[in-house]
Amino acid sequence: MFFKDLIPHFAKHYVNFDIYTIVNGYDCEPGMLETLEEYNFNILNLTYKYETVRDNVRKLRRYIRKLVKPKEWFMVADPDEFHEFPAPIYTIIEDCEKRKRTCHKGKFVDRFAKDGSIPPIKPDLPLSEQFPIQGDISKIISFGHNDKKLVLIRGPQFRSPHWHPNSTSHFPIKVHHYKWTDNSISRLKLRAERYKRRKFRWWQYSQEILDYLEKHKRFPIKELQND
Repeated sequence: MFFKDLIPHFAKHYVNFDIYTIVNGYDCEPGMLETLEEYNFNILNLTYKYETVRDNVRKLRRYIRKLVKPKEWFMVADPDEFHEFPAPIYTIIEDCEKRKRTCHKGKFVDRFAKDGSIPPIKPDLPLSEQFPIQGDISKIISFGHNDKKLVLIRGPQFRSPHWHPNSTSHFPIKVHHYKWTDNSISRLKLRAERYKRRKFRWWQYSQEILDYLEKHKRFPIKELQND
């Protein structure tokens, strides 16, 4: 949920990367999957449920092993994550294989509206123009925030359900994070409540940002903006 307005932008972005199958793990709003199918993506929906981090890791790893062959590579992207590659994907994969690496990470770049507000997404304007400010949300929160994301993986080699490893990379991949839109508060409330109930410590991250937005109504662009 919450991603319906992002999906057309998501499809237009990733249709150019030789991606043919998308594994969907979200509760989709009406029209979302149909939009992806219009771009000729094959959709596979995750069907398992989980209550703990360990349970999620085990079931997700089992699912990926059935789907991905050991020598195949796959990409990881949430609907609000738009990867920017500094070279063709196949060049990056060839470099990883040459150096005997089975994964490649990227760095999150939070995208904000120019005035720090959380506006609705417009369908006919590029996201980069709607959210032109590149920054780092961790500058206003104290909870430990990992700005890394595992972007490319060979086979079922992951170790974390949220794909944020501590590793070095050769090619600097940017993960543009279009998360801070008009439904941010609703989404943060849901995540904080759900994660706290499941005893996932990440609920504190959502709660801190939620508290900040409820108090200030917008983000402090000068503090968040990247140098």
